[in-house]
Amino acid sequence: MSGPKVIVIVTREEIIATCNRHLAELDAAISNWRNICEKHGLADLKDVEAVLKRQAELRLLLAKEQFLELQKHVPLAIQFLNADVTARVKKAAEAEATAKTEQARLSSFASSMLSKLTASNIQIPAELAEVLKLASLNSDLKPGLATQAISKAIDLLTAKASPSELTDSQKKLVADLGDGHRNTVLKRWPDQQTVHLDDLTEKVHFQIADLSLFAGEEAVASFTARAGAIASEPSETRRKLLAESLLFEVNAAARAHNERRRVLQDIEAFLLRLDGVDEKSRAVRSRLASAHEIQSVEALIALASEAHSALEARDKAAAAGARRQAVLNGLSQLGYELREGMMTTLAKEGQIVVRKAVNPDYGVEVIAPGEVERFQVRAVAFGASGAARDPQRDRDMETIWCSEFDKLAAIVANNGGHVSITKAIPAGQTQLKIIDSQAAGPHSDVEFARPIERKLKL
Repeated sequence: MSGPKVIVIVTREEIIATCNRHLAELDAAISNWRNICEKHGLADLKDVEAVLKRQAELRLLLAKEQFLELQKHVPLAIQFLNADVTARVKKAAEAEATAKTEQARLSSFASSMLSKLTASNIQIPAELAEVLKLASLNSDLKPGLATQAISKAIDLLTAKASPSELTDSQKKLVADLGDGHRNTVLKRWPDQQTVHLDDLTEKVHFQIADLSLFAGEEAVASFTARAGAIASEPSETRRKLLAESLLFEVNAAARAHNERRRVLQDIEAFLLRLDGVDEKSRAVRSRLASAHEIQSVEALIALASEAHSALEARDKAAAAGARRQAVLNGLSQLGYELREGMMTTLAKEGQIVVRKAVNPDYGVEVIAPGEVERFQVRAVAFGASGAARDPQRDRDMETIWCSEFDKLAAIVANNGGHVSITKAIPAGQTQLKIIDSQAAGPHSDVEFARPIERKLKL
């Protein structure tokens, strides 16, 4: 296949840029993991050291030029970190939700005891009444204080009732209390007294705790206050409706925060990659640095999109330049005449023609419009327009170019890049392109004549 070819070049510089992008995303993921875990004590020193060790191992792959291994393992590490921090937060939220549910249980105990003691005309000591009232309102009390108050209330209630007034279940409770099973009784008391604490309440506590660990106490303060008020609501029907409404709002807030956290992690990765060497990049970098002050998710997404576009434009321009440089360097090593300004001409005009030094009647045309990934390369001949040609010699030169193209691909590969052919036409199937030597000049690289618009299609 020695005729015109359409090729794709991936240079070493482009591969390294991709690896650096992955490593920046890894650094951002580790920063997010550490911020959350260390703030709430979700990871110990051993866990942090393991993460940092893995980070160093993955960075070492770049130094060792194990690019494929890096591009394979870094995304997996990022996926693990994001999943791990979510699992750690969930475990902590479940523990906090259990504690909150127990607090709600005690609140119900206290409210029930207070109502029953009042209904039974039992004189309640002022201090006990105050503690029961505070407990029923879900107020923060010293550990064990609410339980002790409820226990005293049970003693008052059972002492007032005569055996004939007690139901079978209440008699069992009194017997258990006398046998030292007070803790068991306290856990079963809501069921005995028809105090209902359903799974919905625990879901509310869990979602609030989960959001709190990610977003902070201030973000859930209003939700926490409402959950406390709901726990003290005497009407089961109303309590359920209020809990469902609160759960809906907490879930919506959690979704918004998770999206904001995801975008902020992307922004941190962009910030690590954006060097700010030009005025536009410095302006974008400045806004990225203060992204945490932006509360609007839509505004953050817009900022992230702007940074992504800036980085994409920078990387595309750099990759296109590296591809052009790789081709010209390869042609130079193969003995083609390259002159000063050809790099600029190829970038601006999208086309150059270079002569073979040992055979100046032939050369190679390179077409690389803009920043596209594909190049078109083909052997060309220099001669007078309309002059007779030697078809066999032209075909031989195409065959020679085919061999040289393989050498060009090897040069790119030796420099850490890769050349792949996406389309090729056999030698002789199309007529060798003739460059008018009179218009081009004896040693022209055709940068003097502005080429007509060309397409990659052959």
